[in-house]
Amino acid sequence: MNDQDEIQLTAGTKTFFALVNAPKSLLEEGESRFVGNPALTERDARNEQLTLNDLKEIVGKYEFENGGGTFHEDDIEDTGNRGFMMTSLETVSVWCPEMDEEDHAADVINIPLGVGRAMGKASLASDLLPRDKRTQQNGDLKVQEYKVVNNPNRMLVIPSFSGLVPVTPYFYSTEDVDVSNYFESTDYIKVSAAGTRTFSYFAENSNLTPRKGNSTGIVIKGKYEPVAFLNADGTQLGNTDYDNPNVDGTFYRIKDLTKNEYENGYYHEIPTNIDPSTQEVIPYPEGICYYIIYLTDGDTPAPYCVKRNSYYKVDVKTLRQQENQMRAI
Repeated sequence: MNDQDEIQLTAGTKTFFALVNAPKSLLEEGESRFVGNPALTERDARNEQLTLNDLKEIVGKYEFENGGGTFHEDDIEDTGNRGFMMTSLETVSVWCPEMDEEDHAADVINIPLGVGRAMGKASLASDLLPRDKRTQQNGDLKVQEYKVVNNPNRMLVIPSFSGLVPVTPYFYSTEDVDVSNYFESTDYIKVSAAGTRTFSYFAENSNLTPRKGNSTGIVIKGKYEPVAFLNADGTQLGNTDYDNPNVDGTFYRIKDLTKNEYENGYYHEIPTNIDPSTQEVIPYPEGICYYIIYLTDGDTPAPYCVKRNSYYKVDVKTLRQQENQMRAI
């Protein structure tokens, strides 16, 4: 409708929604979807879900492979029907007074509909510039790339809130995390130099009982160069140049299976001083390792909650507890 259209309403509380640049699948006649279905009730509208296929249509330039994809800001060449899907930021309810036909044209009720992108935005910048690894306690991490992980493959067309917390399709799930309910970008994005940012996008996600497997986060991929190395038997490598004998940077670590933690020490060859019943050797081919940072929204009381139309800037300035945080994938 345009600003010249008038709709006469009965008295009472009315709920209003906004939906702009909707995916084509939501607009097709005969679909049991939010748009084009006049019989849809308010309750149905609040809980209408978009599938992963719908998400693929939000921006036409995006390409998805194997159930995921990478979002790039530069891919958006126009904001017409193929631009970002825009939705209400929250549900808006307005009380409509009793009006007869004579009063209808004269009375104006302003409805403050806030509209924003149906997806959230994230970026990563790193101040971990290459340094002399001999001056650091454990080694030097050269951050290379990142991607967003644990995107739910269903989302609500119109946001629904429980207090300040957005309720997403898997919010009340108490079952073990089913990886089929989530997808992630298949490609890593190069980390920008300090002071600049490269963007990515994600679907809104919240969980009543947050767990690592169902919370949206950023995985950082980097190359780690330890400060010193151990031989296979656990003795110190007599290498005064602090260099890895493996030219490609490969090293090994020992994981304590009873504590689910990594033990101190980096091996340039496969360790032989282990107890297979309680320990496991973890290889790091070419020295590549991964860190995950779970995103959380400071405007809600729920931990690890990410909202649509929000921008999460992640700055990596230092590393703590490197011995136990570093992972191989």
